[in-house]
Amino acid sequence: MICKRRASTIQDVRTLRGPNCDSDHFLVRAIIKQKITTNYEKRKQKQSWDTNRLNSQEIVHKYQENIETQIDKTEVRADINEEWTNIKTIIVNSAKEIIGIQKKERNDWFDDECREIKL
Repeated sequence: MICKRRASTIQDVRTLRGPNCDSDHFLVRAIIKQKITTNYEKRKQKQSWDTNRLNSQEIVHKYQENIETQIDKTEVRADINEEWTNIKTIIVNSAKEIIGIQKKERNDWFDDECREIKL
């Protein structure tokens, strides 16, 4: 009556002989436990800056100069919120340009030796 995949959802099955429905069949009652799935929105992965590059003084100096020149080019705004978003975009754009985004390596343990064994 039910496929094997859904068999774990059935909690209890009983036949009810008492109700008379002018038939030679018995009434069957089943308790089924169903799970309601939830839709999760895809979350944006946070970008990680390649902070290892900041160990070099040359990169740090370029980053600082880039931020200073861009801040000098922009005009001061009267609204503090606009000023904050302006400074934030300058810092983020400079970081993307000079520091860069860190590339994630998921299989650190899977190296050439493992590939050779696999083959």
